[in-house]
Amino acid sequence: GKYEGADAAVKVQQGKELYEKQCLECHGKNGEGVKDKFYPVIAGQHYKYLLRQMTEIRDGHRRNANPDMVKVIKPYTNDQLVAISAYQASLTMPGSMCKPKAGGKKK
Repeated sequence: GKYEGADAAVKVQQGKELYEKQCLECHGKNGEGVKDKFYPVIAGQHYKYLLRQMTEIRDGHRRNANPDMVKVIKPYTNDQLVAISAYQASLTMPGSMCKPKAGGKKK
């Protein structure tokens, strides 16, 4: 699900600007993640899921949070997390990270 507030276009633009400042370094230019480093795909995820995860990481409620992510996200306000979540939820999720190897069969 996407962010559906009356200010959606503004939030998505704000989120894009915030994302490009710090988030793309680890999560990729388009939120595609980095499989080898276990940086998750965030593009196209449900808005409420993204907001909940980022809020829990920021507030110290997620036990398995990457320490670097905690440092980066700690100063973000709720409004900024809403914007980043709105932006990422507006994107198309990339193909599955669990694709079969060449010659492998899909189940």
